[in-house]
Amino acid sequence: MSEKLSDDPGEGMRKESAPNTDAPELGPNEQIKAKEAQIAELKAIVLRFILPESDDELEKNNDQIINFTKKFQHEHPDYEKYVLYHVLIGSTPRASATFMDTDDLELENYIRSLITSGPDTPHL
Repeated sequence: MSEKLSDDPGEGMRKESAPNTDAPELGPNEQIKAKEAQIAELKAIVLRFILPESDDELEKNNDQIINFTKKFQHEHPDYEKYVLYHVLIGSTPRASATFMDTDDLELENYIRSLITSGPDTPHL
């Protein structure tokens, strides 16, 4: 299942699936801090990608993200429910953004791929 953000703010964010028994259980505050750190890291990756040194790269990079987000919107009609979708497009997540990512971490993997590949590498 997708990682769903808890409706109970005192409970932090949690997975709907079975807990990982290999890692120590995080308390609500630690879960929130971990998610905030993850979001900040991914925002920084997106910013580095969309603000390159040359104007040519800027246009190519922005087009690449637009193409990915159009594909994502088509495949996920509920795209606004994903926090990392909002990170990718640079918007503030709405209250309806109740999931961090898809089950297969499609958004996080795409964002992380921006580090290792140039603007001409397809990410579709």
